[in-house]
Amino acid sequence: MATCAVSTGSCIDLGSRSCTAIALVCEQTTVTLQSPNDAWTAGTYTLAIVVDGFSQQCTIEVPDPPSAAQGTCLAPGTTLSLSPIRPIPPAVCNAGTCSESASSADCLAGRFTMALTFGSPRGFEVPDAHVVGQLGLNLSVDGNELMSETIAPKATTTGSAACGFCTNASATLSIGGG
Repeated sequence: MATCAVSTGSCIDLGSRSCTAIALVCEQTTVTLQSPNDAWTAGTYTLAIVVDGFSQQCTIEVPDPPSAAQGTCLAPGTTLSLSPIRPIPPAVCNAGTCSESASSADCLAGRFTMALTFGSPRGFEVPDAHVVGQLGLNLSVDGNELMSETIAPKATTTGSAACGFCTNASATLSIGGG
């Protein structure tokens, strides 16, 4: 059974918090792959990747019927996952504290997105983690090519002079088939 993340937040101005209270994930690149109608065919997906000139590969098994899945990638700090889509729940605020809650019941039935991430996951340090400049992707399912693209993910820098800056990059690609 697919599960969705539960998140909570606070309405406190981040400017009044200490830098150690803000958990930033930096130097990460995420590519979201969307199939038509967010539906994925069961099978073995292989993603051949060229990251800044270096080749690597990930595979993921999408079960029948599709459900959340975690792939296997050859390079450290690279992940490929299939996750159910859920609408962002509205924040509910009470006495200055805001929260969002979601459950697997909030997920859209049969709708998934595939995400490829490069970099340091929260709490782990990956050597040479950096925002990806150029990325070649070739996605196939059971040996049949679905997509072949070369992209430059868009980098975004956030943060402040007091706490430091954080750069991440992202891209979204629509694929045929799947």
